Amino acid sequence: MDTRPLFKIVGVGGSACIAVDRMYGHGIEKATFAIVDTSRYIIGNAQVPAKLLISSDNRAVVRPDRAKAFASQYVAEIGSLFDDGTQMAFIIAGMGGITGTGAAPTVARIARERNILTIGIVTMPFKAEGEAKRELARKGVEEMSAHVDAMIVIDDEQLYPGLSEESVLESISKFDETVTRIINDILGICTVQALTCIDFNDIRFTFQKGGNTLVTSAFSDGDDRVISAIKKAISAPICAGRDVHDASRLLIMIYSPADDKEALKMKEIEILANYLATFPVDTDIIWGMAVDGSLKREVRVTIIATGLPQ
Repeated sequence: MDTRPLFKIVGVGGSACIAVDRMYGHGIEKATFAIVDTSRYIIGNAQVPAKLLISSDNRAVVRPDRAKAFASQYVAEIGSLFDDGTQMAFIIAGMGGITGTGAAPTVARIARERNILTIGIVTMPFKAEGEAKRELARKGVEEMSAHVDAMIVIDDEQLYPGLSEESVLESISKFDETVTRIINDILGICTVQALTCIDFNDIRFTFQKGGNTLVTSAFSDGDDRVISAIKKAISAPICAGRDVHDASRLLIMIYSPADDKEALKMKEIEILANYLATFPVDTDIIWGMAVDGSLKREVRVTIIATGLPQ
């Protein structure tokens, strides 16, 4: 049996390192964790076993270009983070800041050069943080996009429209929850024993050279639970301004209750087929079905859409 770790979650830069350290504390099945930063404080206080300090001195790293220069000096050390059989890597970073913006593209490039399926998950700052910072973020996203298979951009401005009334701690918690959900949605498809023929190769096909990507999920019950769950998923705040019908590749996984009385019915599969028929004929669509013992009467739907317009 192949016991190599399939998935690696890497935080680059302060906010991402802290988020990944929290994920490590909760555990994610079949995933290993690593963090990369220029801060001795963050590296020193993290619980993640694999951590790499890429600052060779005690000077403050205040610009992305300096963080990028530091990362270029630690190529071998960064590469060693991926020398454990990892097949899929999630590179998480906050854009518009310092280390994440400057160093994350280098970390992503090194992972992808090892033929690892590389997914970038990054955040855009709030408008209140200034246009200069958002411009840095846009440049960071553009550079990192060139070094990943798929890029998932979380725009704080769209995701948390009413966040100004919430505390800073609540905003940090929501960011952590969003990134963790996205990763769990993807890994769930990779690791679940599906009732239909769907596996890691389908995930690789969907994400490889996928570009701008959207991952969303939702629950629903009732008579129209399948379509209702899909509508909830594609109308979530993370989907703002994007239409899954514009994707070049689409993967949908439906999770059914285990109880035979509440399990998915054939007529619901027909409803799903009718929905999928609304997509352009050249869209590559993969769908699967699995049983989730935690579900009672509701179904859960996860949608991965890649190749979306920038």
